[in-house]
Amino acid sequence: MKTITLRNIDDELKQVLEEQAAYASQSLNTVVLNKLRESYGLENGTNLPPLNRELLQLAGGWTDEDAATFTKATAAFDKIDPGMWE
Repeated sequence: MKTITLRNIDDELKQVLEEQAAYASQSLNTVVLNKLRESYGLENGTNLPPLNRELLQLAGGWTDEDAATFTKATAAFDKIDPGMWE
């Protein structure tokens, strides 16, 4: 395996990474590797909560099926009634 050194990590990023590591009881190295894998759409095998997703956690999110159902149900709103503009 290769080793990569990261330089110039700002304090904010360092703090977030350290918080994630502490929350998951994992090393910084593991958290960084998991985040890199996640950012490229690879499996990371963790159950870390997403950062800065408070609204999504509170209200939930839509699946592709939910979005398609909503789009179909509201399709009539995309049609313009010329009679209303006379």
